[in-house]
Amino acid sequence: MAVGEKMRLLEVRIRLLSPAIITAKRVERGYVKPLNYVPGSMLRGAILSALYWEGRISENVIEREAERPGLLASPAYPLIEGVKSLPATPFAAECKYCGAIIEKTRESVDRLRRGEEPEPPTTCPKCEKVAPELGPTLRTIYGTPLARIGGALKRVGVRSFRATSVGINKRSGAAMRGMLYDYEAIAEGSEFWARLVVPDYIELGGRLEITLGRGGSRGFGAAVLEVVGEHEPRGEVPSLSMLYAVSPIIPLRALPLP
Repeated sequence: MAVGEKMRLLEVRIRLLSPAIITAKRVERGYVKPLNYVPGSMLRGAILSALYWEGRISENVIEREAERPGLLASPAYPLIEGVKSLPATPFAAECKYCGAIIEKTRESVDRLRRGEEPEPPTTCPKCEKVAPELGPTLRTIYGTPLARIGGALKRVGVRSFRATSVGINKRSGAAMRGMLYDYEAIAEGSEFWARLVVPDYIELGGRLEITLGRGGSRGFGAAVLEVVGEHEPRGEVPSLSMLYAVSPIIPLRALPLP
């Protein structure tokens, strides 16, 4: 985005009108392991494609977006019973025995502000007292969507199903060899939320029909995006920075970690 261009910071909600194939893994005969979120790059591409095919942006805008992106999208995380979820930070963990979520992000940030070392959770207070012989009780859940439901933090995810389809010979009406396909899809009706940065040369409107994931030509991934709020972009730069995620562009094994 060029210096001086105006932008809007919008909050949107997305509801799937048909199952969506948004997976982490491709196997020989299909796609498996649905993601618990919609990647920001996928959401951005879906919005631009929908606007273009509806005639609301020109080919020149598409070319401009390819060279100098102005429309930006966060990942879209699940909405559970109307409650927003967010990915767990490195300062959150789950007890392997009782399932409690131990979260120390705010405490760790406060310690960093004071110039102290952060202290990630190491034990579950409940299980450590009941059965200290259990040893380490926590496991990392970094990146897993969490939502506060009923006053307690809980792991959340998407509803999904697995299906198998087979190619049928039009002449014989029999199954064709080598045409068996397997896929997992996020269920119809699933909801997500995200934030968008929208430049002034793109008019998003209040509602947009988009297609997410694979299989759009076969009816998968139909969704509706609705703008539900607008936020005022912050002009100040915070004095404290904190690493929240390692870029997926750089493999973790390539980092000089101890």
